[in-house]
Amino acid sequence: MALDRRNSWIKNQRATKQIPVSINGFQLGAVLFEKHSVGFGPYNIAAESKRPVKINDQLNTVRYEELFMNYFTAYYEYVVISKRFYEIDLPVEIGLGRYVYNLKDETQSKLLWHEQGPIKLSSAGLQLILKPVKWIGVVGMGGYRFVRFNEKTNLNFNNFYYSFGIWVDIRQIHRDLRFYGFKRPKYRKKVKAILASEP
Repeated sequence: MALDRRNSWIKNQRATKQIPVSINGFQLGAVLFEKHSVGFGPYNIAAESKRPVKINDQLNTVRYEELFMNYFTAYYEYVVISKRFYEIDLPVEIGLGRYVYNLKDETQSKLLWHEQGPIKLSSAGLQLILKPVKWIGVVGMGGYRFVRFNEKTNLNFNNFYYSFGIWVDIRQIHRDLRFYGFKRPKYRKKVKAILASEP
């Protein structure tokens, strides 16, 4: 289980610069044979990225654009290197979703362009986890996302993405709790019993 926040950019064919966007997601999955992870999860554009963004088109005219997007992905992750203090993974994913895009005039009272439709996406990247403690650390990820909109769109969402945050290994916490909370006291009792029985 993981909370994911990715940062990327979109490009409007009518504008002269790329607009940053943040996407929040939730992943639920399972680890298979220590090297493979599979799962799924929903993603949604963050609230601050839904607010109208001021841009300038090719004629230097002020415009405002809005983007709403949500999608659902399935992912696979392979552990390339796993050491005591760090781990390197290769995540890939595919997904389906929908988007809505609005372009408004300078006063935001007139809608100049509107489009909506389905999207298909895929992405691949590299993930680095630093583990100063066995069960908690920091994680950073970067990669490239390919997004296919409908044929009439003025958007280009194909771009690099990155994310970073806190990493927690629930499995390691479970192991430590079992060992230190149950097994280790049991071993100590056995050792004490053996020592007490010796003449």
